[in-house]
Amino acid sequence: ICQHSIGESRFLDIFAGSGAMGFEALSRGAQSATFIEMNKNAIHCIESNMDHLKVRPHCQILRGEAFTMLQFLEKKGKQFDVIYADPPYRTLAPGSTHFCSTQIIEWIDRHSLLVPGGLLFIEEDFRFQPQLDQLQTLTFVNDRRMGPAVLQQYQKKQ
Repeated sequence: ICQHSIGESRFLDIFAGSGAMGFEALSRGAQSATFIEMNKNAIHCIESNMDHLKVRPHCQILRGEAFTMLQFLEKKGKQFDVIYADPPYRTLAPGSTHFCSTQIIEWIDRHSLLVPGGLLFIEEDFRFQPQLDQLQTLTFVNDRRMGPAVLQQYQKKQ
């Protein structure tokens, strides 16, 4: 879907798991991939994959809760061209009555982590219908269903 936007991009993989999406971005020419993951076994998998693929210099792993790590990245002034989030399906955000996916969309909308023109992808259960307050900087582009999942695409306004 975004292969033409990947070249030389800075890619953020939230809820990275094995890191497959970030590694795919690197294989398609992304200049860097940052992985956010809490699970130590998943982090070991990412580290092993980095070494196996010989891409460690282009990678950063942040271990911790997603929203805490997003705030950390913003405080550091980091920005990304493509952000991909694949939270556990139908999971509530910490301290919220909204799905984690909805909270991520709203957080990215209100902050500067995604560059103007940048792309945000959210993978969620196909029944996911975000209950969004009015978005200010993100525009819904489309969604695609893939079996039990839906991939929603947003773009940051220029």
